[in-house]
Amino acid sequence: MLAQTNDAKGISRYNSLSIIQIRAMVKNLAVNELLEQYAAGERDFAGMDLSFTDLSHLNLKGANFSRAILEGANLSRTNLRFANFSGTHLEGVDLTGADLFHAKLRRAKLNDAQLVEAILDSADLTDANLLGANLSDANLLRTKMPDGRLLVSGNSNELSQYTTDLTLNSHNCTPRFNLLKLFMPFR
Repeated sequence: MLAQTNDAKGISRYNSLSIIQIRAMVKNLAVNELLEQYAAGERDFAGMDLSFTDLSHLNLKGANFSRAILEGANLSRTNLRFANFSGTHLEGVDLTGADLFHAKLRRAKLNDAQLVEAILDSADLTDANLLGANLSDANLLRTKMPDGRLLVSGNSNELSQYTTDLTLNSHNCTPRFNLLKLFMPFR
């Protein structure tokens, strides 16, 4: 009788779904709700769990994701200018080509994150954890690094501790970074 009651309410169709499928459905609902709220002018998404969601190719300029969980999320090619990711879990996140101009990433956990070709110009990475992160061809000019030092365009003395190749790409002035040196403790 319970099965018939569930059928009548349309619930039984979910009985065959796996926990992973149900979680994915819930995540999609969360993303849709986030996008609706953003379109309505809301910018505060602090503490939300958006792990393993697809937020790629979106405009989320100025959004507050502080203390949120975005582990494994896809934020590639997303406009995240002036966004706040302070204390956010971004382990394994894909930020390939994302625009993080002037973003706050203080104390963010960016372990194993993909930041290839990301624009981090004027971003604040103070105390961020970048262990295993891929910053290939990322624009880090005027970026406040994990040790609190500011990278200033064209100043080879400041760049030398982070880079092995001071040659700048002519179209976006991107320093090429030696990731091993970047993650060494600064003393």
